[in-house]
Amino acid sequence: MSLSFPVGIDQKSETGYGKTFLAYGLESYHGMFFVDHEGLVRPCSYGEQSKVTVGGKEFTISHMEAKVIDMLKKAGVENVEPQVLPSDIFDIKTHNEVLAEWRRLRKTAPKDASVHGRITFNGAPVAGASIKLQPSMRIMSSNTGHGFMLFPDRAATITVPTNPDGAYEITNLTKGEYKFTCSAKGLKTRNRTILIGADLPKVNVEVSLSRE
Repeated sequence: MSLSFPVGIDQKSETGYGKTFLAYGLESYHGMFFVDHEGLVRPCSYGEQSKVTVGGKEFTISHMEAKVIDMLKKAGVENVEPQVLPSDIFDIKTHNEVLAEWRRLRKTAPKDASVHGRITFNGAPVAGASIKLQPSMRIMSSNTGHGFMLFPDRAATITVPTNPDGAYEITNLTKGEYKFTCSAKGLKTRNRTILIGADLPKVNVEVSLSRE
């Protein structure tokens, strides 16, 4: 399930930043807004950090987490405490080490999985459609199923065309998560997430395309 939302284009201002950017007091282009229990819109800059005190000890957490804690307290929620992780748990060095190990494991893992299917448009086969499969690694960043970071292995991307019957097959794959993309001239591109597991080494993906 995905959320639909309007997209707006900001107007230029004399400072070079957009007028909406300035009106909401943003400090970076990667920003977000929270609406509190009183209906007030509060900006929250992405990547900014704040310091909080928990049990007499000071911790550094994200500005977003600090903003949520402040809003919950103002709304009357009691015993609001952050889940504090080591400050270096998500540093770039750790990311690179994890990614390198993931790529190494993929190279040595059995290549006994495959993806196959058929691409159609109004029931007719689509010959020459481009099927792209890109390995991805998901790193969880919270204790909920929605908090994660996705890292694609672009160098390992596989692209194949469909045959005259609209069929395709990609073999010699390792088990794991993949981004599946299907595109054809004059038709809408379709994207899916595919999980190849031990219980389902052969995945069938049928796609019905539509006009742009």
